[in-house]
Amino acid sequence: MDKKTAEAVRRMVENGYARETDGFEAFSLRDGCLARGSAAGAPVPLNTAFALGVIRLAATLDCDVSKELKKELRTAFGAAPAKSLLREEMTAILAPPHGARGLKIAAETGLLPHILGAGVWESARGVEREEFMTLVENLELARPETAYRWALLFRRFDRKRMEAAVMALRFDADTERKLLKTLRYADKIYFLNTKLEFKRFVNRCGFDDYYFIDRVARQEKKIFDRRDLKIENRLYILEEIKAKGEPLTRDDLAVGEADLLEGGICASGEECARILSSLMDLVIVKPRNNRRDLLLEEAARIKKNPLRLLTNKVNWIK
Repeated sequence: MDKKTAEAVRRMVENGYARETDGFEAFSLRDGCLARGSAAGAPVPLNTAFALGVIRLAATLDCDVSKELKKELRTAFGAAPAKSLLREEMTAILAPPHGARGLKIAAETGLLPHILGAGVWESARGVEREEFMTLVENLELARPETAYRWALLFRRFDRKRMEAAVMALRFDADTERKLLKTLRYADKIYFLNTKLEFKRFVNRCGFDDYYFIDRVARQEKKIFDRRDLKIENRLYILEEIKAKGEPLTRDDLAVGEADLLEGGICASGEECARILSSLMDLVIVKPRNNRRDLLLEEAARIKKNPLRLLTNKVNWIK
């Protein structure tokens, strides 16, 4: 093993690569590519776990892999890696500073179908493949957090199938929620023209998830060299809402679940959630009515007449 490869293995171990590394001794840089050594005898076939490590090593070195090694990797990925291993390794491969290199090798060696789901890559439309290749070329323009890089990858392909891919990879609950909401709502963010539309969107997503989706949209603007005149408009709307102290999410309501329970309006958290959701819809339209006394009165009316949950009339406070 040459010094540069040995140093890359050392960095991998320092960054948490806990699997056996002795096998990497057979690999070295040759003509700018990672390749097997020239030891006598047939090389031991790569298993899927070690094959993922090889891609990670190439990404750490910021180099390609030799044609012969690509063939070995394709053979290794004939068997699907365990989802937990795939998620862990691809998260590390996508990380800066050479995530683009790792993603490109993943596509060239047959790993991508295991990430996206059976048949997705093979049946991808021309525009999807073009966007994927542009993402590969410009991935380093993306934020360094790997959750954003996963979102940018999943956004290139069919939404429904990518939702299934996200759930199959079993991310932690926070990351899974953000990725799924990005897939479901990211296209809608480009059509928020008014403050009311913006408020309803953020309330539906939650502010933290809106922030994530907005940052994905901003990165897509850079990566794909798109015009997005709505970015500054969204920022202006948000600043105006904050300046006026207008309610934006349920946390901003003047009443909460405890108030409804203590007032005898609700008997369960589920019922409270439905009523609070209705109250939120109403104060989004009329923020001046976000007062505890008025909201408790309306909550009591909803309790007596549940149809108000469906109508969400806005002229309800005199």
